[in-house]
Amino acid sequence: MKIIRMLDFPKIAKLENFFVLNAPNIRTINSDIQGKLDVASQEIFESTINDTYFDAPEDYESIPEGTKEHDDLDYEWETHEGQYAIVEGSPRDQVEALMALGFDFRDDSGLPMRITEHFCRQAIAAAKGSVGRMPDTGEVDLAHWEKSLRTQSQHYMAGRKRR
Repeated sequence: MKIIRMLDFPKIAKLENFFVLNAPNIRTINSDIQGKLDVASQEIFESTINDTYFDAPEDYESIPEGTKEHDDLDYEWETHEGQYAIVEGSPRDQVEALMALGFDFRDDSGLPMRITEHFCRQAIAAAKGSVGRMPDTGEVDLAHWEKSLRTQSQHYMAGRKRR
């Protein structure tokens, strides 16, 4: 299975840097930050976190408890949300579970990225095929290859200048 390194996506890297630099100041996610998370999620997974939540019928609250219809909906909700149980785990548990699904949410030091929890549900849904899609790594692979060539070229040119 190919592992998708999420830090290679420019929008993910930018958000991760933002969270690292502003960690002490981010106590809650305001609408501006959520908007940036949603834009990145939509671009990468073609879904947002809101797309992964159980879509209960509008009249759910009026369905009497204890009826078969209510019990069936509760069971559907529990089953649906059960697939996202790892979201409640520690960042290390999240990273480990996502790695098993083909996503690497570690930073360059091998630690869980701070934004993992904000993309966990979308990654799970994409891997299971229930919502959104798996990220297209073609553009990321090309950008990584281009960066690698640029670095090699710079090292080569620096060596030639020393001669």
